[in-house]
Amino acid sequence: MSGMNSIWPYLLGIAVGSAWVLTASCAFSQITPDRTLPNNSSVTVNGSTFNITGGTQAGRNLFHSFQQFSVPTGGNASFNNGLDIQNIFSRVTGGSVSNIDGVIKALGTANVFFLNPNGIVFGKNASLNIGGSFVATTANAIQFGNLGTFSASVPNNPALLTLNPSALLYNQISAGASIQNSSTATAGIAPTGLSSSGLRVPDGKSLLLVGGDIQMDGGRLRAYGGRVELSGLTAPGTLELGVDGNNLSLSFPPQSTRGSVSLLNGANINVSAGGGGSITVNASELSITGGSSLIAGIGQGLGSVGVKAGDITLDATGTITLDQGSTVQNTINTNGSGNGGNTNINAGSLSVQNGAELGTPVLGQGNGGNININARDTVSFDGSNSDNYSRAITSLQPGATGKSGDIQITSGTLSLTNGAFLGSSTLGKGNGGKITIDARSTVKLDGGSHADSAVATNAIGNGGDIQITTGSLLLTNGAELSTSVLGQGDAGNITINARDNVHFDGVEGIASSGVESSLLTEGVGKGGNIQITTGSVSVTNGAGVNTNTDGRGNAGDITINARDSVTFDSVGKYPNGVVIPSWASSTLGSNSIGNGGDIHVTTRALLLTNNGQLIANNFGQGNAGSITIDASDTVVIDGISLNGLLRSGVLTVGSPGNGGNIVVTTATLSLTNGGQVSSFSSANGGDITIHARDAINIANGAQLRADSLKQGIAGNIEVTSDSIRLEHGLIIAATTLGNGGNITLTPQDLLLLRHDSQISTTAGATGNGGNITINTPNGFVVAAPNQNNDITANAFNGAGGVVKINALGIYNFNQRSLDELETLLGTTDPSKLDPQKLPTNDITAISLTNPTLSGQVNITTPDIDPTRGLATLPTVTKQASKPISSSCGAFNEASGGSNFTITGRGGLPPSPDEPLTTETLWTDTRLPVNTAKQHQNKTHPVKPKHQPIAIIPATGWALNNKGEVTLISTATNATSANTPTSCPTR
Repeated sequence: MSGMNSIWPYLLGIAVGSAWVLTASCAFSQITPDRTLPNNSSVTVNGSTFNITGGTQAGRNLFHSFQQFSVPTGGNASFNNGLDIQNIFSRVTGGSVSNIDGVIKALGTANVFFLNPNGIVFGKNASLNIGGSFVATTANAIQFGNLGTFSASVPNNPALLTLNPSALLYNQISAGASIQNSSTATAGIAPTGLSSSGLRVPDGKSLLLVGGDIQMDGGRLRAYGGRVELSGLTAPGTLELGVDGNNLSLSFPPQSTRGSVSLLNGANINVSAGGGGSITVNASELSITGGSSLIAGIGQGLGSVGVKAGDITLDATGTITLDQGSTVQNTINTNGSGNGGNTNINAGSLSVQNGAELGTPVLGQGNGGNININARDTVSFDGSNSDNYSRAITSLQPGATGKSGDIQITSGTLSLTNGAFLGSSTLGKGNGGKITIDARSTVKLDGGSHADSAVATNAIGNGGDIQITTGSLLLTNGAELSTSVLGQGDAGNITINARDNVHFDGVEGIASSGVESSLLTEGVGKGGNIQITTGSVSVTNGAGVNTNTDGRGNAGDITINARDSVTFDSVGKYPNGVVIPSWASSTLGSNSIGNGGDIHVTTRALLLTNNGQLIANNFGQGNAGSITIDASDTVVIDGISLNGLLRSGVLTVGSPGNGGNIVVTTATLSLTNGGQVSSFSSANGGDITIHARDAINIANGAQLRADSLKQGIAGNIEVTSDSIRLEHGLIIAATTLGNGGNITLTPQDLLLLRHDSQISTTAGATGNGGNITINTPNGFVVAAPNQNNDITANAFNGAGGVVKINALGIYNFNQRSLDELETLLGTTDPSKLDPQKLPTNDITAISLTNPTLSGQVNITTPDIDPTRGLATLPTVTKQASKPISSSCGAFNEASGGSNFTITGRGGLPPSPDEPLTTETLWTDTRLPVNTAKQHQNKTHPVKPKHQPIAIIPATGWALNNKGEVTLISTATNATSANTPTSCPTR
């Protein structure tokens, strides 16, 4: 027993000692050095602090190597390095992941490189306390120029590695070689004075996470004024590493296989400061979701004139996705001063959805950064989150001074849907930015989406331009492109170059789709121009192309160049039943001061149907713009609309100013069903000039009008074509109070009026009637009989105009005097007499209240010329062997002679423009025997001697089965030179 008693104290000491060693070993095993260095690392534990000493130094580089390296919650891994050390390199050679949920600390200003090929996880409590930059990587080795590598996969001797590192080597990829960051630990005070959190390096330094895949789940990274980079490889490769003091950066070879990067659940990267500060992400796929954000720029109250913030660069070989309200911002904050950095996106595709945003706003003083998007395939913005539509914006905010940044998108296709938008505007003092889109295939905006550049209320500056180059442009369901001014400045221009087609389509109950540049109420400046160049343009269902102003300044011009066709058509209705026109318009409102813009359309075919319109109006103080149409083949204006009220047309209106001019050049013009080409004005009407190479048809209430509605002079109308046909059509240059305009018609072949058609320059009140000149020296002026087709140059109290007609022939018109009108209509009271509704086809130039002021009607037709149109026939020199019989046998019915019988009413129709009836018959009543005898006659008549041909003048006309006018004549007192006078009379 005494022996056992003596040994117990000894055994107890061993047990207690062993327990202490085991506890110490468990704590120490979180950071365990290996034995691979000439001078190995040493780790001692002091409470929760792991003191790391030793290591191998090469020049100003210090190398550490660990079997495992993890920092528990509340732990502190402290590198006790000399202050002369520039770079600390730590590798983990074991097979475990490094879990960091405490602090990594280093002395002085050394950069810290942490290398673990098996993966690195930063927990919520992870933080950095270092004086230089920090690199965490799952690469296998670090390259040092041509001196060698520092490898974690194949541990080697780094004694000669005295240079700065030059590359990260990935040659043995581990399946779990990822980096995760969830750090939200307190990280001191930011330069703005606000608290900071997450993994933070000193201001101006770099923080690089270089893994395989990288995930930030609610984690935060801070490098104010410095650089944050996320990137990695998932296949063997080399990433070049640039080291400029504490500024570190990576370079990816083009063919490298990148890892994916994701930020979710409010993850955040912030590098904003008084200057500098950049973020770079290189990935295969990049996902920024759940309200996560990337922030750069000039911080609140920071910066100075001339400094520049760094850029945000997102580069992915696949898709970059921003979702659920996530943002990428490069901002000049309130009271900040300096120029903002750019946001650069390079990807296979970019998707911005559910309220996500790209932005470079200016709230202080300086120029905003640009947003540059380059996607190989697709860029899409979808605003399905109605509380915060997805967008890309550059803006100068209220109180800010400088310039808004530009937006440039280059892609295969661009899609904006469900209210998404691109915006570059100024709300302060400075110009808005430019929006440039270059999409190889298609640009589509739908569902109220829009791209706009605006000078807002109280802002001073010019709006930016919008320029689109693509294959096809589609604006549907209320989508718009717009530039506008509500403050002081000029609106930006809109330029569209579409290789194939442009289509704008409205929708019931939603604001119209289209393109607009406007100077709005209280705006002072100039409206922007709109130019569209494409294959074909189609504007339908209430969509439009507009340059409008309600402010003080001129409206912009509209220019459309389409190789094939331009169509404006409206077939849809709004909920209240009103048909909204599809139009191109340059309009000034009633409170505006300025001139309307011009509209130019150049194409092969222009079609205005179902209330399609070209409009240049001015209802304010100024003149309406002009409209010029050059259609190589045809212009079709069909006035039918669903509600029967609004009509298709080309229209300029000046009230109180002058109406604009209209010029149409084409091959054929078809104006039907109430369609119009008109210029109205409360002052002077604009002129209308029509040059149609082949034909002009005006039918079913359609009209050419150049009217003055008050005391001005009506505009002039000049029409030139091969043929001009009016079928219940109107050509009018009239005035209510002033003088009528002049009408000059030059048909090469024909002017035809049918069914209540009118050509009129009538003046109201004391105004004088305008002049009408019809010049067709080789053609005809024809009216269908008794269909009330009139040519009038009348006046009520003023002087009648002059009607001059120079034609080869004029048919079915009466020249009326005032007395004849009184007899026909029973009155000459101007209040009761409508001189445009005469009972027959009339030509008048009268003054209704003063016959001495009646005008003149001068009609010039050429005298009959027997030599006109004749051809010389050949002379027959050889006499026939036997003369033609001159007997009366052919005229003797009793001996079987010929007979011509008229039955029924027969003959010609009552009017030359009516068809033959079935009662008009011709019958050969000769007896069959005579016919047989006649067939047996073997006698061959000789050719007659040449006789002079009688020239018979035309005395009438008829329409042939093609609707063409054909001259006819009736020979009188003609006898046959070979018929004996003794033959019986028939």
